[in-house]
Amino acid sequence: MTATDFTSIPVLDLAKAHSDKDAFLAELQHALIHIGFFYVKGHGITSDFLDNLTKQTIGYFDLPLEDKLKTDKINSPTFLGYSIQGNEITKDKKDNREQFDFANELPATWTEGRHIHERLTGPNLWPEEDVLPGFRQSVLLFHSQAQELAETLTRLVAEALGLEPNALLDRYVLP
Repeated sequence: MTATDFTSIPVLDLAKAHSDKDAFLAELQHALIHIGFFYVKGHGITSDFLDNLTKQTIGYFDLPLEDKLKTDKINSPTFLGYSIQGNEITKDKKDNREQFDFANELPATWTEGRHIHERLTGPNLWPEEDVLPGFRQSVLLFHSQAQELAETLTRLVAEALGLEPNALLDRYVLP
């Protein structure tokens, strides 16, 4: 099979990585080499959690503009936070979206004289808890679960390609 003659996107069940790892790695290798992408199920992030996260996210974007602007990324050297509709530009055209960018929750450690790119490492901007109860906690929990899933998949990808499990993480991701 080549990338041009597949009829569906492969769906890999991560639970199989625990019950029949060799078979899972063979499926993953095929998806990587012959298709180039895949869906993952059995990842452990529950539908109930994702439904709640979706409600929390809708709640954020339903806030009055005044509240969202308190988390405007213009107030953050890390470029994390809210971006008003039309503020982002792609191919010289304003994008018709608003967005909320977040990353690892890290302390602000940059000081004058350090490399400027280090300034991008720091805290997220969040709406006050009384404005949107549970939003910060839900987003951070999702980030943690997604990061754990990404690291698991990265290890499995390395193994499917004949590398040591941590080869990609050690070389390209983890400090």
